[in-house]
Amino acid sequence: MLCAVLLLLSLTPLEFESRPTRALSGPSLFQQALMIQQFSFDDPALAGSSPASSFNAGNAYLGDRSNGAGSLRGRTVVVMHAHPDDEAIFTGVTVRRLADRGARVVLVTATLGDLGASLAPLAPGETLARRRTAELERASELLGVSRLVLLGKRDSGLPGAADNVHPAALAAADPSTLASGVAKVVEQESADAIVHDDTSGIYGHPDHVAVNRIGALTARLTGVTSYETTVDRDHLHDARPHLIHAAARATALPYGIPADQVELKVTATGEELDVKRAAIGAHSSQIKPDDLSHAAFDDAYGFEWYLRSGAPGVLDLLGGAGSHRGPGGCMSGPASVERPDRMPGSREHRDEQPGGGHRRCHIAG
Repeated sequence: MLCAVLLLLSLTPLEFESRPTRALSGPSLFQQALMIQQFSFDDPALAGSSPASSFNAGNAYLGDRSNGAGSLRGRTVVVMHAHPDDEAIFTGVTVRRLADRGARVVLVTATLGDLGASLAPLAPGETLARRRTAELERASELLGVSRLVLLGKRDSGLPGAADNVHPAALAAADPSTLASGVAKVVEQESADAIVHDDTSGIYGHPDHVAVNRIGALTARLTGVTSYETTVDRDHLHDARPHLIHAAARATALPYGIPADQVELKVTATGEELDVKRAAIGAHSSQIKPDDLSHAAFDDAYGFEWYLRSGAPGVLDLLGGAGSHRGPGGCMSGPASVERPDRMPGSREHRDEQPGGGHRRCHIAG
């Protein structure tokens, strides 16, 4: 998400120790246990893809927690994002909980966020794209991703920029062609659902808008349930600092949706939130340590929000035990997935839109 956006806002020098980068001459340990695919766009049907490694991590990244009630073993979710770091910022808790429950998570990343600069020094001969790929691998490892698919498109830059129409830019690509390729991944994996950005691209970035179009088309082609990643703009007011604020200032567009339109909310446990913080921090070329250490981090990043199209699916099953840590680390209630209740007199109820589609939550007070 915040690829070039935050760096375009402020390029003031920062002093901090960067994480040592791995040697790029061979596959990392994570690559050896993870199937990484790079699509070739020479073939309109995207049939020319080939894995960099034939190994697959499964979900054995830190021990199997999927036995017993709530197990999602045998289920697969494809999670699609525009840039490295989006997977951690917007869906880190969701991805980690899916993996912990035994589900297989396939991460599709459309671009490598190759515009802009790096906040951390690059190694001699290292490009920003290579650094961001290494950061994406590390974040995926932390979150329990089983397969990483890189669509290989170019970052499109901010709305109205000349980069929007670059021949290799994601925003200039044919969504139906890309959706055909992502649909092949869904079918190969027998996936139950696809996760992608909301209609506005969360904060209006052209690459995020493109991911919405591609994801929605993929859902139509395959018939799987579609979950749209969004944010609750009422919750993320300026008293809860979040990276989305700077991103929205850069696009000069609104971000997220009002609270009464959120359909599904995933609430982190303390452990999940620690993993999310580490996964965001893995993207050290783009994200400052101060963004992860402020007092309101838990309250700002401890929730993930979605809209849903189609039948209830895997993300609707993510409720669980534990507690979310509010500001200052205090416990503020059970970890869960919340959906509106149809019962009269309940705090929330749901209205169905004519002809199906999204169902909106309404806070009755």
